[in-house]
Amino acid sequence: SNIIIENNLVYAVRNDGIYVDSTHNATVRNNVVLGTAESEYHRYGNNSFVGPGLAINNEDYQFRDFGGSLTPDDMARDIKIYNNLVSGTAIGLAIWGQHPESSVRDVQIAHNTFVDNNVQLSVALANNSGIEIANNVFLTVANSGEDYKGASNADSIRFINNYWSQGQPDSRLRSQGDIYSGLVLSKMDGWRGVSSHLQVNWQDFVPRSGSGTIGAASPEIAVSIAGDHNGTRLNRPPDIGALANGTSGIAGISPPKSPFLRAIN
Repeated sequence: SNIIIENNLVYAVRNDGIYVDSTHNATVRNNVVLGTAESEYHRYGNNSFVGPGLAINNEDYQFRDFGGSLTPDDMARDIKIYNNLVSGTAIGLAIWGQHPESSVRDVQIAHNTFVDNNVQLSVALANNSGIEIANNVFLTVANSGEDYKGASNADSIRFINNYWSQGQPDSRLRSQGDIYSGLVLSKMDGWRGVSSHLQVNWQDFVPRSGSGTIGAASPEIAVSIAGDHNGTRLNRPPDIGALANGTSGIAGISPPKSPFLRAIN
């Protein structure tokens, strides 16, 4: 509990890039998580992907009824995930629920950019409350990918002003401020073909001028987020995604730092 995971570069992790499992009061921010074309890191047989980039879960073996020490009060809750850049993985963000009574409560997923993962967002959880998914980019580039795949209970999640690349999604995922077209990033191909972390950097995720996501985010959500992934101060209204158009980090502010943790890159 009480964890901040920030400013890391995670590349070619076979299982989960960053895994929040049965955790309270966790913040995951300003990270870059990348898949790889190197087959020795692929997790799913003939499917050429590493595991999810970001994942939230309650694995059953940790709980008393499965031999562990945790109680139902220890289910994942109070989690913030923002300003992350994720590409080339099996699932950009997975919300799981392995324990039969699994629940995820009070989670904010905001201002992230998910690009050309096999699935950008997957929800496979029977019980959840207080989940908010807002101001994110869900961009599928390859024909084989999907913006969303998951549970029929998504109507219990509050979706606000997201970018969906495959057109208007299921009514459970929609909001009045959604954007469905017009996003062009600095890099628009080759996300799944990288063989080194040096082949993708944060600048590749920056939206180009004229993109429909610019100024389209909900300012209500961004109140607690001072800057974008690279520390550029957010406009009002801000851009959808983890990076603002024209961001450089030179005249902006530095990303938040934890006084207790140091990033290991």
